[in-house]
Amino acid sequence: MNHLSLPLFLCLFVSACFVQAADRPSTQKPNILIYLADDLGYGSINSYGAPEHLLKTPHLNQLAAAGVQIDNAYTPASVCTPTRYAMLAGEYSWRSRLKKGVITKTDYTLLDWNRVSLAKWMQQQGYATAHVGKWHLGYKGEGPVLNLLGDLSPGPNGVGFDYHFGVPSNLEDIHKVYVENNGVWGLRSDTLKPWGNNWYAKRKGKVGPYIGYDAPQRVTEHVMTMTTDKAVEWLQQQSSDQPFFLYYAAVAVHNPIEPAPEFRGSSNCGLYGDFIQEVDHTFGRMVQTLKDKGLYENTLIIFASDNGGEGYASGMPHNDAEDAGLSINGPLRGKKGDIWEGGFKTPLIMSHPSGPIPAGVRSNARVSIVDFYATLADYIAGPDVLEQLDAPDSISFKGVLLSPTDSAFERPPLVLSDRDGRKALHFDQWKYIEASTGKKKQPALLFDLQADPLESHNLLREQPQVAERGRQLLEAIVDGDDQLAWDGGGGGFRHAPAFDPRSGRFHLELKAITGATGHPYCYAYKDVPATEGQAWEAEIYAKLTEVPGGGRASAQFKLAFFNVQGDKLRTYESAKLTKLGSDYERLSTRGTAPKGTATVRMTSVVSLQGETGTVAAYFDDARVTSGQTVFESGFESGAVR
Repeated sequence: MNHLSLPLFLCLFVSACFVQAADRPSTQKPNILIYLADDLGYGSINSYGAPEHLLKTPHLNQLAAAGVQIDNAYTPASVCTPTRYAMLAGEYSWRSRLKKGVITKTDYTLLDWNRVSLAKWMQQQGYATAHVGKWHLGYKGEGPVLNLLGDLSPGPNGVGFDYHFGVPSNLEDIHKVYVENNGVWGLRSDTLKPWGNNWYAKRKGKVGPYIGYDAPQRVTEHVMTMTTDKAVEWLQQQSSDQPFFLYYAAVAVHNPIEPAPEFRGSSNCGLYGDFIQEVDHTFGRMVQTLKDKGLYENTLIIFASDNGGEGYASGMPHNDAEDAGLSINGPLRGKKGDIWEGGFKTPLIMSHPSGPIPAGVRSNARVSIVDFYATLADYIAGPDVLEQLDAPDSISFKGVLLSPTDSAFERPPLVLSDRDGRKALHFDQWKYIEASTGKKKQPALLFDLQADPLESHNLLREQPQVAERGRQLLEAIVDGDDQLAWDGGGGGFRHAPAFDPRSGRFHLELKAITGATGHPYCYAYKDVPATEGQAWEAEIYAKLTEVPGGGRASAQFKLAFFNVQGDKLRTYESAKLTKLGSDYERLSTRGTAPKGTATVRMTSVVSLQGETGTVAAYFDDARVTSGQTVFESGFESGAVR
């Protein structure tokens, strides 16, 4: 089946939205502060509708008065890890090994440390970089990660942060310690003595002890204070001689709802409101530090949340806040984890006091946190500075910031994914939700968000053409989805949009890595129907790069025929490409389908022989023909051996 070229598809939409870089001396790049709250719903701060008689967020109110408030901002996922990944990678997380949910306690680093993350890009621009607070993107280069002993690289330091002080997963994870750079903070020995019972286990009536490191244990109600102290300390070390990028990820208002003692009882809607006020207070501390250092005026400040707020039937602080009159997710349907708008819509406020962003203006442009990467790159260095592989799903909305009410910005279709990996697509005024399979089978849905923002009227049957368009657009975007993760002992493969492409239509990257496998090879394939007696021709263009450490590398294209039982009947192979660093070279083969043929499979293979080394092969323009029948497509499945 023919699919839209994702790079071309995005380019058509993006071309009108770039605005020339703001006038500022090249030596005065703006500092960047991103404050990302945890589970903070769309309606949970004053400027987004939270009543001041229930809670007060004065510092965030001041931020809105000093900058642009975007009322139609989204997180790419309704749970946290995928949003954090998307922000730093400029890529939807389902293109990584994480197809749904969040990473588990044994998962290794989700971000590909060989690619240019947002933080690495900032380093390349001369920025000092730091991450403080919740991480939840994994540590170490391979799993399972049974504990956090030893060297944790490549964690945050490995993906571009000069300094890291963080909470590994969330406020009540089983580690119960802080991590500083590549090790447990304050670790005295490698002794482990499990103790206690964590919040999640107690809530389910089970026993789940903390790991019990020989290190200072986190005190839940003091975590916001501790991480803010570390962020402030780092900011105090900065100067106007070098721009900085600080990504601060609050642990509030994630469960358990335990604000610092000095905030308990400070709001009129219970502990949940108290915790929100602590978010505002910690944000205010950072802003005040910038002012004290004389850095505030040239700092682009961004405030957002990682997904919608939680919701419970009863018995939680969230319920107390809602009973008092707080609409955690505003008027929206749904909550964290859902496919509904309440799981994705986020407060988003951006301010740059000495820069070109106007003060006290609101915008209804549709943007996403996955767009932060491209937007910041555009704001700092101008358009067209990124390789698309670095941020393939990120679209600059700088024009919205500079002209919030006049911008003609229209974001290309935006993909959202829920806790279970079910996807939705925003395009025009429509929201198309795909049918779900597996245990939770749900039909496809279609909503007109302009007329029906509460998603109460499914228009799938009334608007079948619109629904089909949404399905096709979603399929076109998802067609570049990775099918297999990179690993430390074999390799991996992924569709790689526009990274050194020949045409970019069906671009594929395969990688083989010596490690656990002495002579690894990696392949990806596509099956198409065939019948016996047909003459087939297959071609692809390939190139080989990088073999640090040595080894003999090769790339090849194969054509194989299978019967209906899946038995391989015959294989035809192209010549092998063994020249490294070459331009794209054509690999081709041909053959006749033998008796009993039901399927023909085209397979791209990269292999490496040698004790050490890594080889990457790039394939493009796959084409298989038989008479008048032509198959041009991406690849659907693959494996590492």
